[in-house]
Amino acid sequence: MACDFFTGSLHKWPMGPKEAGLLYVRRGLAETVWPSVVGAGYENVEIRSAERFESFGQRNDPTIAALAPAVEFHNVIGKDRVEARLRALFQRLRAGVAAIPGASVLTPSDPEASAGILVFNLPGIDGRTAFETLHSEHGVAVTRSGLVDGLRLSPHVYNTFEEVDRVLEALREMAA
Repeated sequence: MACDFFTGSLHKWPMGPKEAGLLYVRRGLAETVWPSVVGAGYENVEIRSAERFESFGQRNDPTIAALAPAVEFHNVIGKDRVEARLRALFQRLRAGVAAIPGASVLTPSDPEASAGILVFNLPGIDGRTAFETLHSEHGVAVTRSGLVDGLRLSPHVYNTFEEVDRVLEALREMAA
């Protein structure tokens, strides 16, 4: 990626265990980064070693052991197939929401800038009410957007087109 630093959650898109994260530091830059949490044995770790970013005192070994199978699952499917599936699900969802009269799609239309997260508003319904209605009346797991009073949907490789259509039907019903 040609970056100096990268962090990410390993339980969201990679579908790994919760509370697992990733930190990448470009070789040669580790000595410029200081951990905010240190554990037992920190004083014995060579300052240039990546081990100084690990916390062994309260490490959850089953979480760490579950990371490799999650990565292998994605490798078996293949990055290109995962991306194609996500984009197809997302485009169907985006087009369906955009077709709801008065709905406001806030996610950029350019596929290079939108990934698989759709942020939108429904006409005449606030984000909290829409969130609660989708969950309680339609069994749809949705997240409220943190930046606007809207909703955020993130289809993933395990979702079906039928599920996307079910969500769209619920949204159309709510907006009517």
